[in-house]
Amino acid sequence: LSFTERHTMLLQIATRTQFLCFLVLGLSAVDECLEHRTSKCGFHPSTGQTCTAEADTPSEDKVAIPLTEAAEMEGPMTLVENVDGTLRLNPEAVNVLRTIELPVVVVAVAGAARTGKSYLLNRLAKSKKGFSLGSTVQSQTKGIWMWSLPHPRRVDQRLILLDTEGLGDPEKGDEHNDNSVLSLAILLSSMFVYNSRGTIDQQAMAKLHFVTELAKRIQVKSQSNETEERNFVQFFPDFVWTLRDLTLDLVINESEVTADEYLENSLRLRKDERDQNMDYNALRRCIRDYFPSRRCFAFVCPATRKELKNIQEMPDDQLDPDFVREFHQFSEYVYNNGKVKKVLGGHTVTGKRLSQLVETYVAAIARGDLPCVESGIARMADLENEDAVQRALDYYDRKLTDLLELPAHIVYRLTDLFTFYHNEAVRIFMTHSLMDNSGKHIKKLEETLQFRYKTEISKIENGSRNHCNKVLSDLKASVVENLDSGLYLVPGGYFALDADLDKVINEYNERTLQEVKGLDVLAQFLETVKPRLAEVQKVGSMLHEEGEHMSALKEQLSKAEEQQRARQQQNKAVEGARKEDLVRQMMGKFEDEKERLIAEQTEVIDHKLEEGERYSSEGSEEDRKRNEEESKYYKQERKKAESVSFWDRFRSFFSWLGGLLFL
Repeated sequence: LSFTERHTMLLQIATRTQFLCFLVLGLSAVDECLEHRTSKCGFHPSTGQTCTAEADTPSEDKVAIPLTEAAEMEGPMTLVENVDGTLRLNPEAVNVLRTIELPVVVVAVAGAARTGKSYLLNRLAKSKKGFSLGSTVQSQTKGIWMWSLPHPRRVDQRLILLDTEGLGDPEKGDEHNDNSVLSLAILLSSMFVYNSRGTIDQQAMAKLHFVTELAKRIQVKSQSNETEERNFVQFFPDFVWTLRDLTLDLVINESEVTADEYLENSLRLRKDERDQNMDYNALRRCIRDYFPSRRCFAFVCPATRKELKNIQEMPDDQLDPDFVREFHQFSEYVYNNGKVKKVLGGHTVTGKRLSQLVETYVAAIARGDLPCVESGIARMADLENEDAVQRALDYYDRKLTDLLELPAHIVYRLTDLFTFYHNEAVRIFMTHSLMDNSGKHIKKLEETLQFRYKTEISKIENGSRNHCNKVLSDLKASVVENLDSGLYLVPGGYFALDADLDKVINEYNERTLQEVKGLDVLAQFLETVKPRLAEVQKVGSMLHEEGEHMSALKEQLSKAEEQQRARQQQNKAVEGARKEDLVRQMMGKFEDEKERLIAEQTEVIDHKLEEGERYSSEGSEEDRKRNEEESKYYKQERKKAESVSFWDRFRSFFSWLGGLLFL
């Protein structure tokens, strides 16, 4: 076979090999594409674009595949221990929360000691054994106990039950401790159940006085503000009052009322704002203004006094039917209406994020500081974003490892696949991150991904360059030696040099056919030969034949330059497409978080206006105006949120990115 035939045959073999590799990798990418379509993640791997027709933009509300399965709990365990009036975390319980990757509905029950809080929670857990019950006057629960369970209605969520120690326990005798525990329960829960015995009278309301202390116990912003309590409704849980062992009928003005109507009547303000009524109204205002919704459930005693000692073992058919019926309504409300825990900004809380919040809040209380909502969210976001970066890098590294099993010259040319994996890593980050408003963490991810890609490409290029230099060094030795000795500096020497160079070039191309730096190394050598070749031409007076006999050299130089230009254009196109995809994903994330904030503020506005109407119907125009002013404040905040543009938010980030080709 001639050199041309051998060269063509080798190119065909290489092309087929490369095609098979692309086919295998392409099928792998198709599998990922199908997985994305199935999971409705909103990202299409074949294009690297958001699948708006098939799914929503990737969101933190979407259920991500957990890295580890949530640790199942056989029973409750202490989450926050109360040791001599000092709160401290139980590391084992925190570790359980860390394994929960799903959003959590957190139901906390509080109330006076020995009023049946634990029994209520055990029934919610559908378990006869669980939270400890007491049959004596001694309180059983200390601190805050936790039980993580599969949600009875929603497979994509977990139900977290929190049992708090009884209020007013004479063994503690510490009101400050009660307030710390209750503040923590409110900050952690999405539904706060206040459990009391009997009717809602002044004595029962007096035991709820801790609500009026919350403004002194909870700090919203890291920089304190006198109007902070108006922000409570943004992140406070729904309020549920459970009345236990009720013996009286729910009747107001000789008319039977529901438990909810009974509660609303109990929360009405007194019109006369004399001193004795100020505390009366203050507590009711706090309940109405702080909590976004409220419900009431009234339970009769489930059994006789003697039977109560074994209440946990009694089946429903032996309990009072009215109790069973009311509990069914209560449990259905909890299961169906219990909201996923969210923080300021409307961000969903998973078990893992809950562990980060409780760590921050308990640490603050232990230091003697107020638990700060803003600080807790900032720490949670920072930890989550660091984890999101690591998840993205772990994915990219796995794919990179698989690619590097292929021949180097094929890997070098798989720029589209590298870009796909890069974009997919960014998508993973976007799915798991939150509130990366400065672009700090996405910038870190981008820098790391680019560094790892460039590092591997540089290794391939350096390896290829070294191999090509070695091959060329062996082949050019005789030509260089003849040039140095002046062998070609005779008439006709140019023809001999041109023939020898042509032989070196042909054999070099054959031996470096698959090398990514083959043409570059050859071009560098030929550039060094050009001046020597001109000297030989002058000696032989062959300048008029330069165009004919330097064609091979010029052709190789042209090929090298063309390859370099093509590579640069390809890199520029890939870089532009990658940046466009990055901006597209960041815009989707920005709009998602913006919508959450606006939705949260809209809910607050609706609550303020609705509560204002209630105040007005009660003849309290001053409270109506106050709620109206607060709703105006939130409307202004909503308008600000709506006016914030994506480009304004990330201006400094894109300054770092270097600008996009399409801008």
